Amino acid sequence: MSRLVEYFDNESKNYLNKSRSGLWKKLRNIERNSLARLIPVSPNSEAQVLDLGSGSGFYIDLLRKKGYNNITCVDVSHKMLQHIQDTQCIKIHAAAESFKSGRKYDLIFCAGVLEFSSQPELILKTISSQLKPNGCVVLLFPLNSFWGKLYQKFHRKNGLSIKLFTENELQNQLKNFHLKTTTKKNNYNFSLAISAKFE
Repeated sequence: MSRLVEYFDNESKNYLNKSRSGLWKKLRNIERNSLARLIPVSPNSEAQVLDLGSGSGFYIDLLRKKGYNNITCVDVSHKMLQHIQDTQCIKIHAAAESFKSGRKYDLIFCAGVLEFSSQPELILKTISSQLKPNGCVVLLFPLNSFWGKLYQKFHRKNGLSIKLFTENELQNQLKNFHLKTTTKKNNYNFSLAISAKFE
């Protein structure tokens, strides 16, 4: 078991509660509001969503409010998936870098995942290969900034090494997979939320 899986397995029981209290709640709410502006309303009742790196499902209700009925949650931590409260979503235990479903999605949502991967380009490859031609991807990632470095330091204490990004760096990586940013929202220079579509 990798340190990443071990950490999130151990955190899974109280992860949602921690996200909804204290300073962490304030930060998550700021990011949540940014993401709410970027997530498109479901085009129809059959639209498919992939929540890649869903954790314990913090953003599922936001996706539901946007009208999405069909949500697939994928996470590397089996215990995180067990704590998802939504009973209608499909849960798949898999790594974001190697997940293959054999289907295409109208929306791929990936919040707070890229930074934990040693090969984030593989996650972008997963996204580009399973996004419908007219689909949308919504990403959230920490910036290489003062606040981002504090976040990095926090996880270092937990034995995790996370990657910070600049906006240009991430956009260049998206271009490698023919994805272009359409909208973005900077969250007080801590994180950046962006939406992208195929060029």
